[in-house]
Amino acid sequence: MAIFKYTVANKQNKKLAGSIEAPDETSARAELNNLGFSILELALSDEVSHNETQPEKTSEGHIKFVFEAINPQGQKITGTISALEEIAAYKRLTEEYDLTVTAIWKEGSTEDQIKSAKSHGTFSLQEMLDNEESKKLSVEATISQ
Repeated sequence: MAIFKYTVANKQNKKLAGSIEAPDETSARAELNNLGFSILELALSDEVSHNETQPEKTSEGHIKFVFEAINPQGQKITGTISALEEIAAYKRLTEEYDLTVTAIWKEGSTEDQIKSAKSHGTFSLQEMLDNEESKKLSVEATISQ
């Protein structure tokens, strides 16, 4: 499969960039459109698929994560996203892309690490986000008092 780099606008007109794995450009476009995005740019990437031994780091120090998720239409999708840490990648996928993430792992993970990520799921990541939101609401309530 080929990897395509994209720039899209989500339903809130926020510009998002990333990469998607698809057999061809038509399939990549269809997948992005199915997610409800307006495609601004789409180009074939020279990236190699997920079989590297080390996770790729971008110039900003971000790590590339591989994810499996379900889109709002109920379709299973896989892709990559870069972020400073796993929780940040999860947060972007759920909030910006409106995906239900079922598994996430660093690119270049071993088969055992991937298997563990898939069986573990994202429950702990969601708990961390919920705790973060609870703390934020608590601070806001204290400030308003």
